[in-house]
Amino acid sequence: MNLIEIWDSIRGVIIDSFTFNNIKEIAGASGLPIHKLSHLQQRSFPTKGASKSELLDAINDLLNEQQDPNRIIKFFIQEMLRRRSMIEGRVNEVINRFGWKIQNGDIFAQDAEKAELVRTKQKNEQTITQIIAQGEGHTVEFKETLEYDVKTNNNSKDVLLSSLKTIAGFLNSNGGTLLIGVNDSGEIKGIERDLSTMKHGTSDRFEQRIRNCIRDRFSPQPIGKVKISFEEFTEGTIGKFTEVTICCVNVPANKDVIHLDDYVYVRDGNTTQKLEGRNLTDWIQQRGE
Repeated sequence: MNLIEIWDSIRGVIIDSFTFNNIKEIAGASGLPIHKLSHLQQRSFPTKGASKSELLDAINDLLNEQQDPNRIIKFFIQEMLRRRSMIEGRVNEVINRFGWKIQNGDIFAQDAEKAELVRTKQKNEQTITQIIAQGEGHTVEFKETLEYDVKTNNNSKDVLLSSLKTIAGFLNSNGGTLLIGVNDSGEIKGIERDLSTMKHGTSDRFEQRIRNCIRDRFSPQPIGKVKISFEEFTEGTIGKFTEVTICCVNVPANKDVIHLDDYVYVRDGNTTQKLEGRNLTDWIQQRGE
């Protein structure tokens, strides 16, 4: 069966559905000698560059030079359908998250409460994204995990202590936000590795783990002061999306000096320092002034 006739018949569909560069990319992926199309650039002004129709004419010339044009045309059509399917699937996914649906080419609201929850979630996501974009500082700290050591693939008391020091430092300084599930470079990693080490690992268990540490190791206990929330983010590329969760620990400045395991920690720039001896005495005196 010769697919050239089909190819000629769907020419208008290709022009209406894909950009100049999309067509060129698919042509290259299909195995055509794309370097022979390098002289054709997308038209940006009425008299400069090539049109999509001219690009397809050039592709037709290349097809006529091939020993098996049917194979290339078949791949071309399959790739166009795959790309369109991915786009439609992603659009449907986003629309459904907002409590809407697509039916007969129109969009309908099907769950107003769900739509409001999504709007609130996106607002929170934007706030966290802004914090990440600003980077770490005196009142912002990123931790890739709570207690999971990414080097040994096991839980670590030292990794856990690092997060607790940050919380204590915020309490004894000007307050701040600890984002767990974000590495030092600001990449969103999620808390899923921590959850995998917990029995029935859930966000509730994760929060309980933090609060138990604060209750057992902080003195005096900052009861009701530390706020813990979770936000889900979609990470990945088209066709491969993963939902990851970030834990946001909001810590206010505390009037009383907070001890962690009988030690005092404070923020110093974008780091947390343990105070002892004369340094601790001087800091307490300055705090009381």
